[in-house]
Amino acid sequence: MAKAAGFEAVLPDGDFMTIGQISSGQDIHKFAPVVERIISEGYVAQFEPSLVPMGAVREYLADSGNEAYVARREARMRRSTREGSVYYGAWVTDGDNSYGTLVGVAKSTPSRPRWRKSLYPDANKDVKANCFLNDVVVLPRFQRRGVGSALAWAAMVGYGEDRAGVLNAFEGNEAVNSWFKSLSFHRRQGINVEAFEIGSHTIPQTRMEATALKGVTAVLLQKRPWLADVKVLDS
Repeated sequence: MAKAAGFEAVLPDGDFMTIGQISSGQDIHKFAPVVERIISEGYVAQFEPSLVPMGAVREYLADSGNEAYVARREARMRRSTREGSVYYGAWVTDGDNSYGTLVGVAKSTPSRPRWRKSLYPDANKDVKANCFLNDVVVLPRFQRRGVGSALAWAAMVGYGEDRAGVLNAFEGNEAVNSWFKSLSFHRRQGINVEAFEIGSHTIPQTRMEATALKGVTAVLLQKRPWLADVKVLDS
């Protein structure tokens, strides 16, 4: 599949969804506060109270509406896009809104040479990058509707079916990790991943990989067959 600007789809429940790139420039400035809110609410749902105490995420984020914190988010997004990352947003128009609301975000990055070398001894001879997938986050009330699957699909497009998919998973986050496992990702042994810190709390991470993206996309099509009928937007 060739990399495209995004795609449109009608979800099984009848809501309309658009997946599109959040590009550099005004897009990042406009959407950084919304991305911060999505990550904040998503992390609260994922981590509290199972992995960190109640209130720890919001305390760590210093409130997603805090201007200084949002400015740091914008700076990180700009730096990431300069380094080759691509952000994707999911906009959904549902029965409660007459407009499309940004409800989810994902980021993919061409894997760095040291990551490729840690996965495969001969990777430094391969100029094609694998897909490093991260920040697949959807607002809790829009989860389990295919939005996350569509974001993951978009983030992997353009890397080639023979490329590997790589991500860092949070230990103990069983619901999300089970979803990745169902997509053919498995734990990679022998690779140390730095723990994720939320204030004074740490959440261990583990490396997961899918050796070929064609396996992941095949499973996604089985789970969400309507992905085969999306309307691809022009680049």
